[in-house]
Amino acid sequence: MELGDKLLARRQACAEGGSIFAATAKVEAHYDRHTPAGSPNLTGALSMADIAVFCYFGHAVSGFFDGVGPECLKAFPRIRAVRKAVVELPAVRQYYEAEAGKEHMELSMGGLDVRDMYQAIINTARAGLRALFLK
Repeated sequence: MELGDKLLARRQACAEGGSIFAATAKVEAHYDRHTPAGSPNLTGALSMADIAVFCYFGHAVSGFFDGVGPECLKAFPRIRAVRKAVVELPAVRQYYEAEAGKEHMELSMGGLDVRDMYQAIINTARAGLRALFLK
């Protein structure tokens, strides 16, 4: 697929009526149904589900996928609130501030290859989201 066609397909998938929009809407609806009033977190306190949503959607809109950016989450205030709540955690904020100051991200963290860790995070987030929707 040519880059222009790929970008168009991704934009369409992220737009209302598209497959990515529909999947994201399911996560948003789950938060609408189960989040206590006044809390951005699914259980009222930070949970693994919130971390998974932060990681999953952070990866999706990080620029890794051409044509898929933060604007794809514009219609989803709950997901944006969860992402904001997680990134405001002191340890998370410190991590991202330190990374922003680097020319390139380190390829290891704690002696582990970041690529392997990143894939594990993605797999965990996918499994969590599958479990969320199979209930």
